[in-house]
Amino acid sequence: MKLALIQLEGADLTDYRRTEERIYSLACRAADTGADLVILPEAAFPACFIGQDLGGQWEARVYKLLERLSELAGERKIYIGCGVALPEAGGYYNTFVVFNREGRQVARSDKSNLWHSDRKYFRAGTRAEVFDTEFGRIGVMICADGRIPEIARLLRLQGAWLILDAVNLMASAEEASKLSNPQYQYMLKARARENGVYIAVCDKCGGESGAGVFLGRSMVIDPAGKVLGELPADREEILTLDIEPEEELPPLLRRPGLYDELTTKTENLPVYQDIHEEYDLNSLETYTAVARFPFDSPEEYVEKALHFIKLSVMLDARLVVLPPMEAGLRLTDAQLDRMAAGLPAGAFLVAGDRTEDDAPAAKFLTRLGVFDEAAATHGPEWDGETEIRAVSLFPGFKVAALFDNELLPPEPARVAMLQGADAVLWFDTSGWPLDREILMTRATENMIYVVRSSSCCREDLSLIVHPLGHILGTTFPVKEQLTSAMIHGGVSKMKEVVPGTNVVEGRIPAMYERLTRE
Repeated sequence: MKLALIQLEGADLTDYRRTEERIYSLACRAADTGADLVILPEAAFPACFIGQDLGGQWEARVYKLLERLSELAGERKIYIGCGVALPEAGGYYNTFVVFNREGRQVARSDKSNLWHSDRKYFRAGTRAEVFDTEFGRIGVMICADGRIPEIARLLRLQGAWLILDAVNLMASAEEASKLSNPQYQYMLKARARENGVYIAVCDKCGGESGAGVFLGRSMVIDPAGKVLGELPADREEILTLDIEPEEELPPLLRRPGLYDELTTKTENLPVYQDIHEEYDLNSLETYTAVARFPFDSPEEYVEKALHFIKLSVMLDARLVVLPPMEAGLRLTDAQLDRMAAGLPAGAFLVAGDRTEDDAPAAKFLTRLGVFDEAAATHGPEWDGETEIRAVSLFPGFKVAALFDNELLPPEPARVAMLQGADAVLWFDTSGWPLDREILMTRATENMIYVVRSSSCCREDLSLIVHPLGHILGTTFPVKEQLTSAMIHGGVSKMKEVVPGTNVVEGRIPAMYERLTRE
């Protein structure tokens, strides 16, 4: 199928009459390209910021514009989707409407994860919408919906092979060529990758109301997370691209029975209790060291671990993370006790290990020995674990362990965060290349730290990622090394991304029921 993405130049609300005509004119131009599906951005009409009181003048034109686009779709025998501020029952919805080749409305999606000042004007939607075409099912999400994993996952579970993402991504830079944004940089690539779908991202360019600059850079991403085509940041333009669905959607790595937290009422979640507690912020400082070294046996692992534990103590590390154990190797109780004896009071060690069934596992230790353990929950060889758990190291600070490909599906890290995890420790033996988009997305979408631990047995690296997605510390790919950085529980409990958008309290649990049964 042929897509046409209209990157519309932003305009103030007061220009709504001119905006209506520009939208219709550009839609006609896009139809002339032979497109099967024409897409316009979020809030293409009348504007992103609708707070000015114009006496309701623009509201009457919303339905007139939609009528014109419906007629155009029917005349040109194409699909057309457009984002509008939709007046309804005394309020507004940030809505994306799709018309089919007959001009009939076949989809309406209302933005659910409202961003910043959205909440001043719009009500939150509660449905993830897909529609049928001769090319297969297509899903719709709107802008900040792409920042949380639940929405794209719901669309994928309903059979969508392509997701239309109408956006008004905001950015800032000293010049247009440097404009960027976490969704553009890595989050939407991760959404495509984790769901095995195409994502068509249609944005505005320029500015609006003097309140900010749109990112532009409308793009199409393939199921591997690769950008197939992209527009520049600073001009109105139409991107056309041909894509074709695969015969079957790829299988998803999921265990829905482990995801009850996704639908638990927000006020009953452990993380809700944690973020509303009062803490002595100094007590939440957790300087963390991640050791990376090669080994051929458990004995060598222990000897090198003792060296790096000693270095970590010299650095005043409160948490020390050791590499994952390779398949076929396992630590004995005596070896674990020997490593634990090198810890000072108040310090914690998490070592990669294996279970009796050779599943990846982690052991949590203090100087007194092992006090908890966790094993892989996802994977064809091991599915015996019955829960994803956040382990409390000390009051106000929890961590969870994930293994190998368990970071690719979004649910394990999401559930861990909802249980109150401040950090996810990812023990990965999968090897290079590292999927940075997934790693940074798990940190940003959950506002938690992600610590990746790997061994020098593979050409790879270990690193620590901040809740805002940037890398705090990293090793070299092939060097035996220690990296360290401050992990602060106070930062991971700050779930407010911008005013009005909270990664915990902004979720709509009742909307995600499908995620726990399919």
